Amino acid sequence: MNAKSTPPAVTWIGCVVVPDPVGINSVAALPDGGFVLTNFDPRQPRPRGGRGGGLSPKLMAGEQNGEVWEWHAKSGWSKVPGSDAAGANGIEVSRDGKWLYVAQWGKQSFVRLSRGKTPVERQEIPLGFRTDNIRWAPDGKTLLVAGQGTMAAQPGAQRGRAARGASHCRRPRQSADDDLPGRFSDRPRTRPDRPRRSQSSR
Repeated sequence: MNAKSTPPAVTWIGCVVVPDPVGINSVAALPDGGFVLTNFDPRQPRPRGGRGGGLSPKLMAGEQNGEVWEWHAKSGWSKVPGSDAAGANGIEVSRDGKWLYVAQWGKQSFVRLSRGKTPVERQEIPLGFRTDNIRWAPDGKTLLVAGQGTMAAQPGAQRGRAARGASHCRRPRQSADDDLPGRFSDRPRTRPDRPRRSQSSR
């Protein structure tokens, strides 16, 4: 993108095509080049005469249905060992590239996974809500994890789709690069969904 030209100009460079049927959700850059991404819910062929979309039964049941993939320009795609997950959603990478942090939406948990280490180290913390996004805080040491409510089946909810719930946010009490014993804040910040009031101009 060239913002100095008038008007600003955007030049198409290229793209990376993911293996079929990976259903991309979140992407994070690696410090040694390339990137990792999560396979949240593998794409399914559209039923004959029907419509696609919706969430798979395995995902909603909290069963393993996807994983994390890694890409480099020279080597192409590879599955990250030990990354099998139930609805792998948000993802972040440690500064040194040795750890991956994955939100497991289907299983309502947070995962720390070693990268490039044998045997693989994996630690998982149940959070009690559908973990969605993960972001580093400005201090570069704290990970913020946000998501939706437990989304249990509710009367009138569409089959295969999540019912609306509360929004949650939890913050680890320690650096994500330290050992991960599961010490998260005791009470998530919760915002129940409710209609917004319109404000009339005066």
